[in-house]
Amino acid sequence: MRIFQGALVMVNAAGFATRGAAATGQFAAGCALAEANNTGGAQGAIRVRVRPGIFGWALAGGGDALVAANRGNTVYISDDFEVAATNGGATRSPAGKLAVIDGTTFYVATNWPGPVAVVEC
Repeated sequence: MRIFQGALVMVNAAGFATRGAAATGQFAAGCALAEANNTGGAQGAIRVRVRPGIFGWALAGGGDALVAANRGNTVYISDDFEVAATNGGATRSPAGKLAVIDGTTFYVATNWPGPVAVVEC
């Protein structure tokens, strides 16, 4: 698993960090402060620093447009840099609440507690 700096990080059901992806049973932790490359390593072998808060992501394609009326609503993780308006037919986990739309950037508030988290990946 490789998590890039600036990527949307989620925590899976086993409690490990993973890069954002369309998957259920996970939740958004925030934005990776640095790259964490555990490619080929055992799960939990390294850690990634994650900052919760409000971060700007791109919009996923496929008719999941976000508009002003979506502000305050839950949006969903599509991949490590994109969010979507729907859960994709129960295939996506929540990214957080849509806070601001600025052109093609969609600012989403994650719900992870604390200022910085260090999560094994």
